[in-house]
Amino acid sequence: DPSNANWQSGLAGPLSGVGEVLQAEGNANEAQAAFREGLTISRLLARQHRTNPSKQRDLALSLFLACQRAEAAGEQELANEYILECYTVLHQLVIAGFQLDASMLSLYREMTEAAGRSPKEQ
Repeated sequence: DPSNANWQSGLAGPLSGVGEVLQAEGNANEAQAAFREGLTISRLLARQHRTNPSKQRDLALSLFLACQRAEAAGEQELANEYILECYTVLHQLVIAGFQLDASMLSLYREMTEAAGRSPKEQ
């Protein structure tokens, strides 16, 4: 049910797992389709729940994983798009005053330093 946010939330994560299984079985096209569908759901939920830090974090994580998969596939331009979007999501959480968990804070700091800025300059 596309209108049920809880159902959609419960679907996004498992789609990534399905993608990993399909990829391990050598079904690259089907794996990419599952990964894209999970990311699409995460983006939709983040848009629908802009003030929910959990949905925003889920999107940032999905984008980071999508970046890693794109890099592994040699698609650096796509990886750059994903990591920029990931940074934007995390940055918006930080400037809104939400505290990031340790793994997301570490990722945010790494991306900020890579961009040549300190997190305090943001």
